Amino acid sequence: MQYHIASKNVEMTQHLYDDLLFHVEKLEPLVQHFPPDGVHVNITVERHQRTQDYIVSMRLGLADAVVLVSKEMAPGLDVAARLAVEDIIDQLGRYKAQLSGQPDYDQAASDLHPQTMTAAGRALVDERELLDRSLAGDEAAFTDLTRRHLPAVTRTVRRALREQNITDRAQQDERLRHILAQTMALAFRDLPRKPAHMSLQGWLNFKAQAILGEEAQSQEPGLGGVA
Repeated sequence: MQYHIASKNVEMTQHLYDDLLFHVEKLEPLVQHFPPDGVHVNITVERHQRTQDYIVSMRLGLADAVVLVSKEMAPGLDVAARLAVEDIIDQLGRYKAQLSGQPDYDQAASDLHPQTMTAAGRALVDERELLDRSLAGDEAAFTDLTRRHLPAVTRTVRRALREQNITDRAQQDERLRHILAQTMALAFRDLPRKPAHMSLQGWLNFKAQAILGEEAQSQEPGLGGVA
């Protein structure tokens, strides 16, 4: 999935940029079977001149065939981005439901963009093979399977560390490496217990959040480490 982010009357700091991508990346599991260069997200962030509210305008293009549009305003960028993404997800769900209601879903989808759907089919087969090998205990296959999700998980963890007031970059990086290593180890170990409805990115985020929660709890006064 390719992003293009523009701003108007807003200085996009790294913190604002991470807040925005934290929500935008929720779209990735929903479009993961399209070739990455066939999915485009165009985002504009601006401030209302009078109220200074944040306005997030978002356009999701799928293989030059479908364009979904949302525009939301809120006092904070985090909320505006969340509302815009939720609107796009809702539109995407209705679009998929409309397709699936046709007599031949596969044919209807292929008619939209045959080359894209063929590539998507290949991606499904490859991902299924990697998943089967991972479930059989192949850690290298699991690494290949999850590699493209790591940047999103990294941003999620770094954002959580900032919220814990860990602002020193070197300390952040050290904690980040530790948490990502634990996340990958636990996600691989517990893969057979992953809920069927949960995406791989969601699974990695779930494990990372659990580790962050345990570490935060263990650091509270009067509490020992979590077993």
